[in-house]
Amino acid sequence: MVAQLLLHCDSFDSGQKIEGFTVLELVAVVFILTILASFSIPSLFKYTQESRISQAKSLLNAAASECLQMYRSEGIAALSRKPSILEREKLPNGYTYILGQDKCRAIAIEDLTDPASLLVTLGMTIDDASGAAKVAKWSVFKHPDTKYACEQWGGCGEGANVQAIIEEQNRRAQEQARQAAIEARYNAWLKGPPPGTGNYTQDGKDVWAFQGRILTDKAKYDEVVTVECGKEMTTALNNALANTDGPFSYIGQNGGCTINTYICSGKDVGSKDGYDACKERERQERCIAAEGRWKNSGINGKFEESGCEVKWRCGNAVLNSQADYDASSCGKTWKCTNVPQPCADKKYTRTVTPLCYSQGRAYICPPPYSENYTVCEPQPPKEQCGWIFN
Repeated sequence: MVAQLLLHCDSFDSGQKIEGFTVLELVAVVFILTILASFSIPSLFKYTQESRISQAKSLLNAAASECLQMYRSEGIAALSRKPSILEREKLPNGYTYILGQDKCRAIAIEDLTDPASLLVTLGMTIDDASGAAKVAKWSVFKHPDTKYACEQWGGCGEGANVQAIIEEQNRRAQEQARQAAIEARYNAWLKGPPPGTGNYTQDGKDVWAFQGRILTDKAKYDEVVTVECGKEMTTALNNALANTDGPFSYIGQNGGCTINTYICSGKDVGSKDGYDACKERERQERCIAAEGRWKNSGINGKFEESGCEVKWRCGNAVLNSQADYDASSCGKTWKCTNVPQPCADKKYTRTVTPLCYSQGRAYICPPPYSENYTVCEPQPPKEQCGWIFN
């Protein structure tokens, strides 16, 4: 990148056309560097502190060795003196003597500025109660990450804030895992397959996307869908208008190009309520037409059409119940008399359809008198049998 920038500068000096970096490219570089720094800086800081702990241990070991030599030559008085190495060498950055404990009898150093410091508190004492000087080491870790360094020194103890730090670390780890799961779900939706299309609202997010491409808001989404899906959806809907009656759903090849509607008799009515209203109008129109044909036919009796109100007719009167029809002149019971009986000794036979009479007109008798029968006669068949209606 630096070489490219220099090249651009040379081009500027030579009067040639300049091709620089866009603001978006520079922002992307800064963003990437920031992410890398967020990973590397904490690790670098930890390694630095561990190096200081090692330096402090080396310094205290050298001081202990010098104190023992002084004790062998000077006796107990040497324990009240400060080792010369501590006079010459400075403590590693961050360390301070605890309450002036810098004499051979007791030396202790600590990071007094941070109760959760990565620097391990280190200490040593020299005891001559048994007549021979003995070095005892002790240490305290304030942060879980440096417990191992504490145990290496000896006499390791746990600082008062360590449990709180561990709990905080666990809380952060759980939160990081939760956030990672959220991002994993979101990326799975966005990248697919199929690539994310529509409004993603899980886990508190509110993202609009079309085929994995993130959009600013619903207005932009609608604009993109209109452009990308317009022709495809129009073709699908026209086919449905010609061939479908009822609910219609369509998911296009591009994703996001979806239709969910209701179609009634070649019309897009949009919803179930619209469809039901359309079908009710059709039923009413069909029943009105069928009832009109029935009235015009002049046939007495029952009008019955699927989905329509049942009615009865007698002459010009339209009746609304079976009881009303039975009480009318059309509803009287048919009675046929003088039913001829078959005879085995007659020469001639004929098939007769029973006829009954009402108001001067002849009708085929209703059941059970409507079945054809054979008449046996000694003479050739005559034109009419002797049926009468009472």
